[in-house]
Amino acid sequence: MTDRVLKKLKLSLENGDYYGAHQMYLTVCNRYVKGKRITEAVDLLANGARLLCEHKQYGSALDMTNVILKTWTDENVAVSEDNLTLLFDLLDAFPADGKEIRDLAKHAIKWTAKCGEFASGEPALHHQIGVILAGVDKIEDAQRHFILGTTDSAESLAVLILKEGQKNNLKPENLANMTLTPTLQYLSTLRIAHALTFFTTFTKHLVSIDPAIKSTTIATAAATSNHLTLYTIPVLNFVQLVIMTAQRGPMAAAGYQTLCQQYLVSVPENDPLRDLLERVGETVFNIRPRKAQPNFLQDIMASLMGGGQ
Repeated sequence: MTDRVLKKLKLSLENGDYYGAHQMYLTVCNRYVKGKRITEAVDLLANGARLLCEHKQYGSALDMTNVILKTWTDENVAVSEDNLTLLFDLLDAFPADGKEIRDLAKHAIKWTAKCGEFASGEPALHHQIGVILAGVDKIEDAQRHFILGTTDSAESLAVLILKEGQKNNLKPENLANMTLTPTLQYLSTLRIAHALTFFTTFTKHLVSIDPAIKSTTIATAAATSNHLTLYTIPVLNFVQLVIMTAQRGPMAAAGYQTLCQQYLVSVPENDPLRDLLERVGETVFNIRPRKAQPNFLQDIMASLMGGGQ
């Protein structure tokens, strides 16, 4: 039956009857879903969405792709490599700079948050969306997704931020300041490997731009790292030490507090970095905050799922 339906639907598309084809796809899909033939329904809709994208009928294709995501969500279809591959293939069929990507991202995150392992959505999905958005210079949106993505996302984020800084002709010391917020955001959600990847990638590229910022490398006795790189830009030394301290966990709480006390001398009282540093202290080191801290992860999710974009 599926082959016959596909031929009929393809003919409708070739004849320019996009609305009719759209409605037929949805009708057949509903029949499949009611019969719990979920895989067949998804395959049919995915095929239709691709064909509609080929005919530049992105609105109808978006609707059909969102039906796939709603079906997966409602039917509690687990996040799997096969499902993600199908979804990424569909994402690539839409214009990278179109409004459809944001809409799809919202529904895809909802599905993966409900049916996957991660409350903030599947990291591989965030990485894929971040790459798409970065490719069309939607920098802030891409950064939000990279923060919630994989360790590859952390590497991509470092390169993205550095390139943006260079576009704006920032000096090395100003570029170095851009390591602070992403590193602390990663640490505040216990993504310590992400923080290390971000910082390592960023400093590697920054040193290639200005070799003079790296003064020396010294051996350490720390269990988490066998060397410490000293930089001529103080903020890089601070960020590196924060990461190394975070790798030791709650046992290093006193060391973290000392680092923060030294750094915060030069930070204004109303600087958001103070809140992030306290958030890291709470989540990584079990240090009780002086006051309730804003949850940046909730802020990002609210932005991705509704407002702010």
